[in-house]
Amino acid sequence: MAAILLHDTIDAEMTGLGRDTLLVETAGEIALYGLLILVVITVATFIPYRLWRWTHRLMGVIFAFGAFHYLFVLKSFSVGDPLGLYVAAFCVLGLAAFAWRQLPSRMRPSRHYAVAGLESACRMQRMVAA
Repeated sequence: MAAILLHDTIDAEMTGLGRDTLLVETAGEIALYGLLILVVITVATFIPYRLWRWTHRLMGVIFAFGAFHYLFVLKSFSVGDPLGLYVAAFCVLGLAAFAWRQLPSRMRPSRHYAVAGLESACRMQRMVAA
């Protein structure tokens, strides 16, 4: 978050850009404010878990806006440079993971499990202290 806020604060003005610049910049702004809202929701302890979990399902959509911004914004380096390829790979992997999670559960392989037993954390602490 600190790097994103710093990026937004010291963002250099690019001149001579095409018409698509507004779309790419808007995608970056949506990603920035979406992440800020999710951070506030996470820090706010009075928000119930079910609401927190629902809002964080939007993380993939917000990530997609950020990835779009990164891949298409005019920058001082090329996406084909080593660092550009590294970040682009994370963009592609993140988008693929989000797409995978959006598939219905019957289309994703899963493993069934059963809880064998529970142990109280207090008992574990007493065992460690002994």
